[in-house]
Amino acid sequence: MSKYYVIYTIDSPTENRYPLLVKHKRNTVKIYERTEEHEDKYPKNKNNPLHYHDGIGVIGKKVKDQYKKLIKTYKPKKIIPGTGIHFDRFEAAPVGNSVLLWLEKDKYVYIGNGAKGVVIHEFNSIDKIKNFHSNMARYDAPISYAVGEKYIYGNLGDDEIFAAKAEKIDLNNENTVRNLSVGYVNNKKIEIHGTIIYEVSNVF
Repeated sequence: MSKYYVIYTIDSPTENRYPLLVKHKRNTVKIYERTEEHEDKYPKNKNNPLHYHDGIGVIGKKVKDQYKKLIKTYKPKKIIPGTGIHFDRFEAAPVGNSVLLWLEKDKYVYIGNGAKGVVIHEFNSIDKIKNFHSNMARYDAPISYAVGEKYIYGNLGDDEIFAAKAEKIDLNNENTVRNLSVGYVNNKKIEIHGTIIYEVSNVF
């Protein structure tokens, strides 16, 4: 059975909120670009796969048909759909609003929100990543970070992500977590230069 994850970017009436669709089947991940804006309005209710998709692959054909352009295929050893909370709504954020792939050894791929839209970002970690979280804040903007054995990785949507010692970051502090998406921490950090191999604007 295939699983589908709709990748989110910031919410705005003039923007393409869901530029990419990630399809996961067995050991293959295919990433599709949204090629058209559907005329239908999607009400915010639990039957709406765009707003409340739960990571089990239940997504309507009408939604899938909007994503026809295959842009990248991976065969990862592990796929980690982002999970978290919506800080402003006090509810769970949609599972898989951002996705992390483990390819091999220290090589990972982040698929999620970036500075100008949604990016596919390949990078090498400095330790093994155990967890991946993608909370949401105002305008449904995803705040993604990865948790390694010793380091926390933030600013994943930029070509310069950072790693900082985990014991120096309070993940129970909401402001600290919000700042992880922009690479701000109050301690010494290590910059990691990844490669953004694809970027899609959040504007149609």
